Amino acid sequence: MKEQLTEAFRLFYEERFDEAEQLYRACLSEAEEGSQDAKTALHGLGFTLSMKGEYIEAIACYENLLLSAIKEQNHLSEAVALHQIGMVCRMNNDYALAKDYFQREKNVREQSLLDDHIGFSANAYEFGLIALHENRLEESLQYFNEAIEQGNLAKDHMCIACAYRGKGQYYEAAENKDEAKESFQKSVHHFLEAGDEKGAAEVQEMIRSLNE
Repeated sequence: MKEQLTEAFRLFYEERFDEAEQLYRACLSEAEEGSQDAKTALHGLGFTLSMKGEYIEAIACYENLLLSAIKEQNHLSEAVALHQIGMVCRMNNDYALAKDYFQREKNVREQSLLDDHIGFSANAYEFGLIALHENRLEESLQYFNEAIEQGNLAKDHMCIACAYRGKGQYYEAAENKDEAKESFQKSVHHFLEAGDEKGAAEVQEMIRSLNE
């Protein structure tokens, strides 16, 4: 099962979403209900479906995980499930509902997970993206800076990379190309430090677009 889940994630990372979905569903059918393997498959399936634009079923996957986490009183899993539902809502441009879920996530973290700096960084990043989409530019910058700060506390290059990417998008929206380029370059650096060449390449393309 572990090998199948690893293979499914590889397919997802390579954007072979139909194949990843098929394998995650196969894992779900084989795994014992409520087991960690089943939860990992459900999480991966939700992520895969969200990338395919199948938002309703993706949310259903995460709602299932949320109910399990609440039943088990697992605050970390609860926060992660709330975050994922918020992310899917944001991808579906339902910003009001996304903000509600991200606030619920933040509340759980503030009550029970104060040392989870990675989680706080991801939460602030999502609030920043929504503020950016809603043209609340200065507010988005505050969130991205908070995401960077929390990422630094966690010493997590992936969090820092995403936050600097968001900060670059803020400066691009504010028509400050020099600051945008600097933030994007920092994002590339941290993606590479995290071993994510794909993420780095995507931001490098954003830098090239600035110069067009």
